[in-house]
Amino acid sequence: MPFRGGSKYKAKKYSIDGITFHSRAEAAYYWFTLKPRLEAGEISHLEFQPVIKCVVNGEHICRYTGDFRYIDPAATGSKGQRGATVLVEVKGYATPEYKLKMKLVKALNPGLLINVVQASSLRSLASALPPVE
Repeated sequence: MPFRGGSKYKAKKYSIDGITFHSRAEAAYYWFTLKPRLEAGEISHLEFQPVIKCVVNGEHICRYTGDFRYIDPAATGSKGQRGATVLVEVKGYATPEYKLKMKLVKALNPGLLINVVQASSLRSLASALPPVE
């Protein structure tokens, strides 16, 4: 049966704070983790759905779209430096394509800290979200 739109993994979009997320789990991570840290000044430069271009030897291979990216001045970077850019991926199911792209992103961006959050760990928080706007 052909794919007919919507999410192939049945995630439902959710809007909060004027932002539309691809799933309730993403919205919960933003609402309960990132938003308080942003408001407290612990993180900065929060981006939603950041695109990372994967280019090898000048040739465009693919693009990877994460869920969130921000700067955490308190994080320890890959070379021991204070402060790092963090990419967050809220993942329900790791497809083979995701695994391959993630390896490529890691290889091409060695200073990037990648935080993969299992969507299942956010279920209780997702049920506590405010009503959809």
